[in-house]
Amino acid sequence: MPYDSILRGLKLCIEEIRDPGTQPELNYSFIDTASRTWALARIKAFQQSGFGGELAFETNTGTGTPSDTTTERMRIDHKGNVGIGKTNPGFMLDVNGVINATEIYRNGAPLSTSQWTTVAAGIHYSGGNVGIGTTQPSAKLNLDPKGAGGIVIGNPNTGSGGFTSLASASARQAEVTPHYNPSRHQVQRGET
Repeated sequence: MPYDSILRGLKLCIEEIRDPGTQPELNYSFIDTASRTWALARIKAFQQSGFGGELAFETNTGTGTPSDTTTERMRIDHKGNVGIGKTNPGFMLDVNGVINATEIYRNGAPLSTSQWTTVAAGIHYSGGNVGIGTTQPSAKLNLDPKGAGGIVIGNPNTGSGGFTSLASASARQAEVTPHYNPSRHQVQRGET
């Protein structure tokens, strides 16, 4: 980039040192005056085994004072894996952090999202039936408690009641126990 009359501008410096311990790099620096410059970004190359290579992309965090300190933000390894916030990516795209996207595709098709949404009072399901213990729910809420334990609604461990227990003793019999208060009535057993 051309410099103006007071020597301000950008400088690109290619450093290639024939030292196995030092990697070649491209340095992008800003020149404010003849005596004040600082690094904006760097691209470094790393040698890998088998004559492979990696590239690391670094930027200056901008601490408020001129500095040549840069931090690695992205790396492309010798396998073609890209790491953002990772120096050893294990996948084609490996991100350490939150990803924001307008759309995400998997094998050419949009990635489906959850039918559950978060609302002020908890979660909400917007369509279809919900099955617990079954993959083919036949009602809005289909509970199929296979094995011991049955279904408990409420908290039986509070000592103040307020729960209903549905426990299957056989294929045709269920136990229903509504507890409103320990000092009040109970219905212990009924036929299904």
